Amino acid sequence: MLIVDSHVHMGQLDDSAPQRYEDIAPIFDEAGVTAAVCISPVQEIYDRYDPDFVDTPAWQERRRQSREYLCSLKDKRHRIYPFYFVWNDFDTSGLDRYCGIKWHRHPDEPRYHYDDPACARMIDAIRDRGFVVLLEEEWENTLRFVDEFAPGVPVIIPHLGRLNGGVERFFREDFWRRENTHADMSAADCQERDIQRYLEKYGPERMLFGSDYPFGSSVISKEKIDALNLPEADRKLIFADNILRLLKHTEQYEKP
Repeated sequence: MLIVDSHVHMGQLDDSAPQRYEDIAPIFDEAGVTAAVCISPVQEIYDRYDPDFVDTPAWQERRRQSREYLCSLKDKRHRIYPFYFVWNDFDTSGLDRYCGIKWHRHPDEPRYHYDDPACARMIDAIRDRGFVVLLEEEWENTLRFVDEFAPGVPVIIPHLGRLNGGVERFFREDFWRRENTHADMSAADCQERDIQRYLEKYGPERMLFGSDYPFGSSVISKEKIDALNLPEADRKLIFADNILRLLKHTEQYEKP
């Protein structure tokens, strides 16, 4: 069966964990993964440990190197779909090299400047390209992004919402009633019962397989899906078809 890991951090500058392609490829092989959505590690984009982070030329260069590395992986034996990690420079100049968008911060991290006109221009550029956004933000900003800032833009909420406000809150507020929203089941502590709960309420058409490497593993994530004993048609959707449908605009990258 075709398997696409829809949430992998891949880079060469953050030494907190082995995150180069060569480090991750054996894990893909063990899980049977043939393609992956890959994102720069957070520490290659901004200093997540400094809530008052101010951009510098050194960080701008770090971002440039990180983005170049992802885009250099087109000819590997696993198909790599690079996602552009947006930061407050809101630089749209290189978007056409990518397959989608990562929009990420945690509550104790530096904030996005949503009131900057460049932010609105970035969202317009995302919409014009038909990109999906892998969105990890605080609950209130998640709602504002989906309903106010970027209505109609397809959004993936990682980890079933665990870091966007909590899994229970997403179920309680019926967040995924919105047709343009999707969920991935990445992260080491994503529970099989929550995956099953999502599938029972919303169906398999918007659930994505993912690992959140290096915080999770393609092998462990696959075991969680396998343990649910889902129908083969549902497994196909979750393992590959759903994410590939969201990447349908991506002509410069062949499907695996």
